[in-house]
Amino acid sequence: MQVMQNPAESYWLAQAKLDLLKRDPVDAANDAEALARFAEGRLNELLRDAGVLKK
Repeated sequence: MQVMQNPAESYWLAQAKLDLLKRDPVDAANDAEALARFAEGRLNELLRDAGVLKK
């Protein structure tokens, strides 16, 4: 699988995609889902603190 180059993509994401290709695909998918849940929780916490979301 080739990683598509996107000039708008962050270096962090491009590197993460390259690293992902070296891992077991099941483990990589599970970790990616866990990271997405973590990022969403952090975003929601910040939005609640800013008064955008109800506490």
